[in-house]
Amino acid sequence: MGEHVKKKILAGLAALGIALTASTVPAEAKTSDGWIRGYDGYGDDLDDEGMLNMSTFANSNATCFWQKILWAEGAEYNSDGDKFTFRMVDGIFGPKTAQATEDLNFRIRKVSSTSATKEIFFYMGNKLVQTGGSTARGKDLYLEFRGESYTFRIKRNSEGKYTFDDRNGNHVQAGYRYRTCQ
Repeated sequence: MGEHVKKKILAGLAALGIALTASTVPAEAKTSDGWIRGYDGYGDDLDDEGMLNMSTFANSNATCFWQKILWAEGAEYNSDGDKFTFRMVDGIFGPKTAQATEDLNFRIRKVSSTSATKEIFFYMGNKLVQTGGSTARGKDLYLEFRGESYTFRIKRNSEGKYTFDDRNGNHVQAGYRYRTCQ
C-alpha cells in the first residue's frame, strides 16, 4: 500500500474517531451544562448539581430551585429559628439564603457551609419521588420533592431539564445562567 493511501486511511479514521467522540451524550448533567437536568432514572439527577452561593450563580433559576428546597426542608435563616419562607424564593442567593443553606448543611452533613454543593444536592436527590410520566429519554417525568415541612412539584421535561413553579406560579426552567423566577 502506498504512502498516499495510508495517509488517507489514517485521516479518515481520525475523522471518524472525532465524529464518534463529539456525538457521545454524557450520562449525567452538570453545572457547565447550564441546567439542573437528568436523564433516564431520576435517583441521581441532583448528584452533580451545585455550586450555588453568594458569588456563584447567585442570581439564577437554579438558586430559585435551591430556595424551594430550603423552604420545603424548613431551613432556618437566623439564630431565632425563623424559617425560610415561600415568599423568600426569588432566585437571589442573599444573606438569608446563605444562612438557611448553612443551617441545612449543618443539620444534614454536620458541616458549616453557606454553599449549596454537590454533597448537599446528592442528599436532597433522595427526597425526589416520581408521581407520573416516564423515565425514558425524550419523555416528560413528574416528580415531587418531599421535604421535612413542605412538598413541591417538579417536571423534568423531554430535554431532561427540571422545571418548577416560582413563588408567583410562573413555570420556569432551573437554569444556572439566567433568572426569570420571581
